[in-house]
Amino acid sequence: MPVYALSPRVSPAVPACPQPTTDDLAALRALLEAARADRRHSLAVAGPSPQDDPVGVAALAAEARDLAEIEAALARMDAGTYGRCTCCSAAIPLPRLEARPQARGCAGCPRAERVGG
Repeated sequence: MPVYALSPRVSPAVPACPQPTTDDLAALRALLEAARADRRHSLAVAGPSPQDDPVGVAALAAEARDLAEIEAALARMDAGTYGRCTCCSAAIPLPRLEARPQARGCAGCPRAERVGG
């Protein structure tokens, strides 16, 4: 019977990702705060009940989830952990943050986007 040697799992080299500058963070904070105000407004003015409009209720639930993600991103900014993956602590590339300022995970950790955290 052949004997197989197990080699340690080696992750491929990931190119260094520049950290957002102070100006980048200020711009991202402004985007997040504007999005938070927009979501809060949407939730405040909407009022369908589940029996009246199930599609509307689903849309409100999505708005509430977005609001929670935005508030979590602002909390990470305040804690100094914004821009780091919540799963592996790798830097989240600036273009990803610009496209989705509330992103909590790097591209290598899709689980971070599915799991609250």
